[in-house]
Amino acid sequence: MDGAGKIAYHYIRVHLADKVRPAKVEQEDGDSERLWVMEMIGRESGGMEGELRIGAETGSIYSWDLMRAMSTGASSG
Repeated sequence: MDGAGKIAYHYIRVHLADKVRPAKVEQEDGDSERLWVMEMIGRESGGMEGELRIGAETGSIYSWDLMRAMSTGASSG
């Protein structure tokens, strides 16, 4: 889980302008490997912003699902 956290914070800094942080982390089955699913909340608003999925074995970013428009202008990718 430490590796997934490091990958998540790197993704947040590079792609999401450091405007969110992980709030809840769970593991679930994916199509090809188990995934860490990280619920992201806004640093200022405290509201749910999206969900980041990271491969538990490979560390690959599987998806960033934007839950609502981020007021900061960061986009999904």
